[in-house]
Amino acid sequence: MNARWSILLWATMAMAVPELEAFTESPELHRQVEAGQLPPIDHRLPEAPLVITPVEKPGEYGGTWRMALVGYDNS
Repeated sequence: MNARWSILLWATMAMAVPELEAFTESPELHRQVEAGQLPPIDHRLPEAPLVITPVEKPGEYGGTWRMALVGYDNS
């Protein structure tokens, strides 16, 4: 993905949402908050966080990250 396309994607999908009732976090981060390893989500977020509006629906936590390196020579 080139830089222009990336900037266009962020510009069309991102918007600042000044007031939301509640934020959610991943199950793993929630476990860390419960264990006292992280502060609560209200203390970790800025006053007006940047929120990405999903095109279809919000995603699901978990999955497999797959990637390939193209054009990298390790010799």
